Amino acid sequence: YAKISARQPNSLILYNVYYIKISGEHEPPVRLTARWEEYGDKGMGDGTISIPVGSLNDIFKTGNINVNSKFGIDMNKIKKSIREFFRENYENKGTDWAWKARIDSTYEYYNEFSYTITHISREVLKSHNYFELHQIDIKLIEGNNGVDILWTFQAKYGGGLIFPPRNDSNDYHDFEVSQFKDQFNKYQSILFKRLETHLGKI
Repeated sequence: YAKISARQPNSLILYNVYYIKISGEHEPPVRLTARWEEYGDKGMGDGTISIPVGSLNDIFKTGNINVNSKFGIDMNKIKKSIREFFRENYENKGTDWAWKARIDSTYEYYNEFSYTITHISREVLKSHNYFELHQIDIKLIEGNNGVDILWTFQAKYGGGLIFPPRNDSNDYHDFEVSQFKDQFNKYQSILFKRLETHLGKI
């Protein structure tokens, strides 16, 4: 993890502090991926890290969906619709053997909530039997033009003989810096296009 202070060029005034996780590959071609974090200090030491912007191959997948309402905004209805979408998308999935998808949606704070889906396979990787872990974070922001729904999506894959790896296990690998990056990009694009279509029915 690195703590990054953003400032304007040639300025000593610090405007904001961000926490990012930087993933990399040592073998050629060298790749670096930056993922923004919003969960506070990770117990890092102080210091300065200089990273050329051109060396960053990818930014953690994020997006924005707008729900425009001419007759007022029902935040509870929107949140309910989002929950229904992800429940319907994942609840009947699992693995080819024994496991049914587990959906952890216990985190919710005001207009922010998260989903962690485990015990699934053949989602991003249709032709592989890896266990997959999907992490989806949603934030709703109410404005004059409706509700902006900000999302971030992370997916990992990992091996396991019978049981999936623990959520924090090194046996899981980020799709973002893997040979399966294209499949990951396609999957997350389709998933959130479907969410946008679903919300358009409200």
